[in-house]
Amino acid sequence: MKRKIAALLLVVLVVFSGTVNVYAFDQNSAVGLLSSMNIMNGYPDGSYHLENYVTRAEFTKIAIAASDYRNMVATNMSVSPFPDVQYTHWAAPYIKLAVSNKLITGYSDATFKPDNNVTLEEAATICLRLLGYTNEDFGSSWPYGQMGIANNLNLTDNITLSVGASMTRGDVLNMVFNMLNTKSKGANSYYIEKMDYKIVEDTILIATSDEDSGVGSDKILTDSGTYRIASGFDRTDIGRKGDLVLKNGDEAVMFVPSNQRVEEYSIYQTLADDLIVYQSGTMKSLDLEKGLAVYYKSSKSSLSNVLQSVASGDVIKLFKNDSGVLDYAMIQTDKMVGPITVGSMGWQAQLGILNTEGLTVLRDGSKASVNDISTYDIAYYSKELSTVWAYSKKVTGIYEKATPSRDSVTSVVVSGTTYELETAAAMNALSSTGKYNYGDTVTLLLGKNGGVADVLNSTEESNKNIYGYLAATGKKDYNNPDGETYNSYYADIVLANGNVHQYATKIDYSMLLNKVVRVVFNNGVAELNTQSSGNISGTIRASAFLMGSNKLSADVSVLEVSTTDSNEQSTYKTTFLQRMDGIEILNSNVLYYAKNSKGEISELILMDVTGDLAQYGVVLSAPETGKLTTGGTYSIDVNGVTKNFSSNATYSVSSTVPVKILTSGSRLESLSALTRLEESIAEINKASLKTKNGNTYQLADGVVAYKKISNSYMIIPFSEVEGNYNITISAYYDKKEKFGGRIRVLIVKDK
Repeated sequence: MKRKIAALLLVVLVVFSGTVNVYAFDQNSAVGLLSSMNIMNGYPDGSYHLENYVTRAEFTKIAIAASDYRNMVATNMSVSPFPDVQYTHWAAPYIKLAVSNKLITGYSDATFKPDNNVTLEEAATICLRLLGYTNEDFGSSWPYGQMGIANNLNLTDNITLSVGASMTRGDVLNMVFNMLNTKSKGANSYYIEKMDYKIVEDTILIATSDEDSGVGSDKILTDSGTYRIASGFDRTDIGRKGDLVLKNGDEAVMFVPSNQRVEEYSIYQTLADDLIVYQSGTMKSLDLEKGLAVYYKSSKSSLSNVLQSVASGDVIKLFKNDSGVLDYAMIQTDKMVGPITVGSMGWQAQLGILNTEGLTVLRDGSKASVNDISTYDIAYYSKELSTVWAYSKKVTGIYEKATPSRDSVTSVVVSGTTYELETAAAMNALSSTGKYNYGDTVTLLLGKNGGVADVLNSTEESNKNIYGYLAATGKKDYNNPDGETYNSYYADIVLANGNVHQYATKIDYSMLLNKVVRVVFNNGVAELNTQSSGNISGTIRASAFLMGSNKLSADVSVLEVSTTDSNEQSTYKTTFLQRMDGIEILNSNVLYYAKNSKGEISELILMDVTGDLAQYGVVLSAPETGKLTTGGTYSIDVNGVTKNFSSNATYSVSSTVPVKILTSGSRLESLSALTRLEESIAEINKASLKTKNGNTYQLADGVVAYKKISNSYMIIPFSEVEGNYNITISAYYDKKEKFGGRIRVLIVKDK
C-alpha cells in the first residue's frame, strides 16, 4: 500500500476514440488530507504557497500537529524553552512540547534558531522520532544514519534534495504525507491510524448519488462499505481501485488510485457471451471471459449474469493493472439523454448538443453523419462520449391490446406481437386518454432496447412514401380486452431494411402477393398499388458504394426476395452490400429502388441475386428419370438432416448429386444440380479456395463439407478439410461469382 499512496504518481491510461490521458505528479490529494487533519493549513487568502521555505519553528508546529501530543499544547507558557525562543514567541509552546518528548534538540550552543530554514536531515530525523526511532537506531554518523533509515522507509519519496538543503512547504508536505503512510517501528499499523484515521487498501469506488440515486447525497459506496464523504473529496475516480483514507472509521477524506489502465467503450449490442462495443469509429467484440467480475448498478456480479441486462448506449470501463491484466469491469447505465423523436428541426437542442464538431453519430449501428438522421428517428445523446445514437426501426400494425390495462399501459400487442413501452409519451398515446383505439393502424417507433419510444398514426406516416414487398395478406379475427371480437383484412409489407409492417386493409390483396407495392392511406386504412421497378443495373463495388455508375448511400438497405409469383410462399432476407461486391446486377434483378435527397440509391429490393435464399444439399435418393412422368419423392441431406420432398414434377437429378433446393412451404418448387468446379484444388480455407491454375473462388458462408461413407453422407467439420492433404475435394457452385454464385457444397474423399 505505502508504495502506491506515498508516490502519488497516478499514471492512468484512458482510451476512448484514440485519446490517451496521462496524469502526472499531483499534490492536491496530499494537501487535502493534511489540511483535513489540521497538520498543514493554507494561508488566510486560501493559497498554499508550496514554494515557500519552512522554518525550524514552523516544522516543529507541523510535527506536533502530526503527533500524539497535538492536544497537549500549553498556550499560557511562562518559561522560555531556549534562550533564542522567548516564552512569548508564537512557537514556544510547540517547541517546548517537542523538546519534552525528545522529538527535537537544540544546537550545541544551547540555541534553537527558530527562524532558520529546516533542512532535509532535520525534518527526516523528527519524522523518524515520531515513528518511534531513537538515537540508538541512528548510530553516531550524523546525519547519514538518519538519512539511510529515512530513505529505506521511503520518507524522501518525491523529494529531490540533498543533505543540508532547505525544505519548502511542498517538500515538507511530501515527507509528512509519506510518514503518515509508514508503519511505526515495530508496529503492524500505519502511523496515520494513531490519529483516528485509517487506510483501506485496494478499495474500489463503486458509486455516489451521481451514479446511483439510491446512494445518499453525502455518501460513497465502495466494495469495503458505504461511508460519508468529507468536504472536498474528489469524486472523479469512481470505478477505480486504490487506497481510501477514512476519518473516525466512517468518513472518506481522500482516495489515491492505483496505477491502472482504464479502457472506456460505448456498448452497441450484447451477444450470447460477449459485447459488441464502439470505439474510435469502429465496432469490435471485447472477447471477455464470462466469469469476469463486473460492477453493475452498484452491485458486484459476473459478466455472464449481467449480459442480458446491458443496454445499447451503456458505457463499460475495463480496469487493468499496471501489467495490463484485466482485473474487473464497471458498467454505467443511464448515461444518455433521450430518447427524443427527431422532428424537422431543433432535435440537437432537445438533446443538449451545442456543437456538432467532433460529434460521433451511430445510426442503426453504422457510423453516419448528422445529416443522415431522419424525421421520426429515435435519438439519444451522451455528452461524455460526444456520441449520438439514432434508431430508425418502426413497426406498423393493428393495435390489439394494452397490458395491464389501457389506464396503466406498460406494454401493447400490435399485430400479435408484444412490445414494452419505453417512454411516458408512448404510454400516454396508447392509454385510454390517448388518441389511439383498438383496431387502429399504428406505427411504433422503437428505441435502443426495442421498446416503444413514440407512436405515429397512419396519416403521419403517409407523409412519407412507403414501398415494400407484400409478403402476406388475408383476414384476421381479433379479441380485445373488452371481450369484443372484430376482424380485419391485413397486409404484411417488408421494407428494404427488413422491417415488417402490418397494415389494416379493406380488401384482400392476395392478387398482389409477392409483388413490390406502394402503400397509401385512406381514412387510416391502407390501400396497395403495384410499383414498377424502373430501369437500373450495374456491377456492385462495395468499397466505392457504387452500382455501375450509380452512387449508393453508405447505409443502403438491400432486401432479397425469392419469388414474385403470387401462388408461391415467399422467402426474403436483408443482404449486406459487401456480400454483393463484384456482382453484376441486371435490370431484371431489380424489383424496386429508391434514392435519397443526395441522389444516392438508399433502398433496393432484388430478386434472388446471391442465391443465399435457397437450401443446398446432396440427393440421397430420387425417382428414376424417364420412368416417372408425374414426379415422385426426393430424399435429400440438407445440412446433416434428411428431408423428403414430394413433387409432381420430375427433375434431372440423381442420387449423390449436390443440388440447389427452392421450396414454397413444404412444397418443392425447384431442384437443380450444382455445377462441379473442374479445376484441381490446391488449398482451401473457410473463405475461399485456390486452384492449381491459380484461380480463387469464394465459399458461401454456409458451405457444407460432406464425406461419403458407404452409401450415405456425413457432414464433417471444416477443420478436417482445411490443411488436410490426405483427401481429395470436389467443389460445387450454384452459378458464376459475377452473378452472385458461391461454392455451396464440398464432397470429400480419402486418397
